[in-house]
Amino acid sequence: MNKLALFIILTTITFANAQSKFTIITKENSNLPDNDLWSICKNDNTNIWIGSANSGVIEYDNTNYSRLNKNEIFGRSKITFIFKDNKGNTWFSLWKPDKLVKFDGSKIELVENKFISNKSIIEICEDKYGNVYFGGDNILAKFDGDKWSEIKSPSSEIVIRSIDINKDNEIAIGHNNGLLIFKNDKWSKYTTENSELQLSVVRAVKFTNDNKLLIGYGGGLGKGGLSLLENKNWKHYNKSNSKILDHTVSDIEVDKDGLYWLATNNGLTKFKNDDVVETLIFREGNYHNTIMDITIQGNNIWLATTQGIIKIEN
Repeated sequence: MNKLALFIILTTITFANAQSKFTIITKENSNLPDNDLWSICKNDNTNIWIGSANSGVIEYDNTNYSRLNKNEIFGRSKITFIFKDNKGNTWFSLWKPDKLVKFDGSKIELVENKFISNKSIIEICEDKYGNVYFGGDNILAKFDGDKWSEIKSPSSEIVIRSIDINKDNEIAIGHNNGLLIFKNDKWSKYTTENSELQLSVVRAVKFTNDNKLLIGYGGGLGKGGLSLLENKNWKHYNKSNSKILDHTVSDIEVDKDGLYWLATNNGLTKFKNDDVVETLIFREGNYHNTIMDITIQGNNIWLATTQGIIKIEN
């Protein structure tokens, strides 16, 4: 058996690790056109959108991987974020050059206006009223389905890394210099000086089903990891006091059962009842465990990584 055939067999195996089974999908064992993946988003109950570094937007229809629109509108940009709103529109954030592309299911169009044109958009989120928010490098904009507007935040010159909105329409924003929370028509600023925030760089924010706020950091020596904020009370999880795999947490998702899934630079960490219950390291040796993005589709957890896709059967 030659080395290539052996590699393909090994990478198509579904592995068992603690309670979860996972499959590694690459261009070597499928028709996936690119292994360097930056974003992932469910399209419906079967289809998945994948944002790549070199091959634009990829759609998975539960059988094949195909490129959307080739390079006609996406060019050579990296697809850094994908979001599908409740109206059925899918938004693609592009980097180098910076663009925002909208797909309504039939038409793909470049979105241009004074608020978002040529801006680096890093995060997209929607509230319960259908307003879509766009955050990034010195930008916080809102689209209500008809009109665009700019939202003034209390912190200027910030790079917004993450946005989440809970059922009460409270908005949490993680950025390069701390955390912002909009509640009862008032902004609150959290920094390492005025709160228990562990690091200035907040990479991920996510409200849980019971309205706790999960905060993921950009990493750091001895700090970083995850913080949990509930009713002004803080809990912190890092490599010194928990089984969390890394101090950099780039994405957080919460499933229907209330489990927390944390994307880190060294694999996946799974929380239940505010404690680590499982860690998954997918590759050893020269391969990387850097997870860029997570999406949940029914009982399946999909991970976009710098070395392909990982599908977890939860």
